[in-house]
Amino acid sequence: MRSALARLPYRTRLTLAMVGAALVPLLALALALGALTAAMRGEADQRLTGAAKAVAAQLSDATLDAATAARVAAQIGLTVAVYDSEGALRGRSDTTLASGVLPDPPPAAAHALVHRGGVTSVFATVTGTDGVREGYVELAALQAGPLSADLDVGTLLALVLGFGIALALLIGWVLARVMVRPLGSLSAAVSRLEAGHLDERLPVEGEDELAAVAASHNRLADALAARNRSLGLVLGAIAELAPNRGLDAVLSAAPAAAAKAFGFTAVSVSLAGPESAPRPTVVEDHVPGEPWAFPTLLRAAGEPVGTLWTTIPPTREWAQADQDLLELFAIELAAGIRNAQLFGEVERLSETKSEFLRGVSHNLQTPLTTIRAIAGQLAEQAAARPDRRLAIIVEQSERLSRLVDQLLTVSRLEAGTLRPKIEVFAPAPLVARAWESLGHGDDGFALRDEASGWLAAADRDRVDQVVWALLDNAMKYGHPPIAVTVRAGAGMDDLPTGDWLVVTVRDHGQGIPEDDRSRVFERFSRLGDGGAGGTGLGLSVARGLVEAMGGRLWIAPTDGPGATLAFSLPAERIEEA
Repeated sequence: MRSALARLPYRTRLTLAMVGAALVPLLALALALGALTAAMRGEADQRLTGAAKAVAAQLSDATLDAATAARVAAQIGLTVAVYDSEGALRGRSDTTLASGVLPDPPPAAAHALVHRGGVTSVFATVTGTDGVREGYVELAALQAGPLSADLDVGTLLALVLGFGIALALLIGWVLARVMVRPLGSLSAAVSRLEAGHLDERLPVEGEDELAAVAASHNRLADALAARNRSLGLVLGAIAELAPNRGLDAVLSAAPAAAAKAFGFTAVSVSLAGPESAPRPTVVEDHVPGEPWAFPTLLRAAGEPVGTLWTTIPPTREWAQADQDLLELFAIELAAGIRNAQLFGEVERLSETKSEFLRGVSHNLQTPLTTIRAIAGQLAEQAAARPDRRLAIIVEQSERLSRLVDQLLTVSRLEAGTLRPKIEVFAPAPLVARAWESLGHGDDGFALRDEASGWLAAADRDRVDQVVWALLDNAMKYGHPPIAVTVRAGAGMDDLPTGDWLVVTVRDHGQGIPEDDRSRVFERFSRLGDGGAGGTGLGLSVARGLVEAMGGRLWIAPTDGPGATLAFSLPAERIEEA
């Protein structure tokens, strides 16, 4: 029962409570009136019965007629009717109260009490002096009590219950609307507050419980708005802690960011080890009305990074929510410091690696040039008697030379010193010469030039390096035929606005798995088991060269088996004379 009521709306429950509260006193009043009426009517019935017996005794030797009935009625002040021994009416003093009919069966030696229509009648037997029944006498009177004579207790209870329910429902509905309206406003305000409308407030009217609830809601909304502003400031402060700017930049930005977010009067950051770490801060340490300087530990991955020292002004309230926000800021600051340290270390290692690559490349370039020259001379001298070993020396030295060129290109791209020499040329002949240099013959190769009237504006040598890398990659990881297409157009293949030439290289191998597409252009990345050999630098260097010339290198969609790589170059149209 209780759970069923709990599922009803609050207004319905309040209305039912008011109806119940209103019905209780009404039912009590109805029961009291009924009891009083029953008591008064019982006493009246006894008096009327006694009077009927006395009148019957007086009429033992009198004539039972209308005159006798009128005389007796005048003496006792009641309605009187007399009947003969056969039950026939002989006379009555009032036709409105006396029934004029004996009850069935007629009274014998005793008397008969009859209630009808709000009238009480007592019938008594009139006996002569010889003990023979002479007739009957009836005394009638209106029923006694505070209620109407024709209203019994059951009818009274039904009327009171019906009227009480109707009245209680009306009053309960009106009062419920009046009392529930503030609760509805409070519920709507809380819903809007939950939706993010932190400026929602309730009017505080009076000093009752609803006013207290409204005031409490307004204080909660003010606190949430303040916390939201603080959180926004904290997030803004965290955004200023960019670790890629370096450790010094993070340490210099942190005090100003913390002071702006929390209103501190003094902020400092110290880098320290675990031996000098202070004890953790708790909110209970703060004495309101006094400046308070306290430390907050900075930890990253469970290891101490340093300490954030802050001072709260005397007028600043400091609650657990503020402490939680400060802990969040401290976590992000510690992560920023640690990341800045790691960034610095990575940059140092990257510079060391670049210097190593530059040194190795320059040191290898001179002996490789010498080896290639001498091998070439020996091959020319032994033209009459070709020696395969000399050819292998020439091929491998050229391969090492390309590797050195790649390493030099990587170091220049990283240092930002690569400066392409822009000239205009037709890419299709360059692609054909690059394929010939690979030594695979014309079988399994198709070149389609759809860029008639267009020239590429790029570095010819760098484009040759890019094309050679793409063709070599297609032969290593794919299968013939290798199809190369040169197209021209503006705004094609999701390229920026302008004139472009697009070169696509397609093989018919197994293609590039979806999971490996993000690693294709990573440096030193080789897909599959690496059985095709290579350094993993070709595509990475090719993309860097294309982007240095203002273009883009990407994996293009392939209709059927195989993989398609495409790159774009700025283009110029040939002016016709």
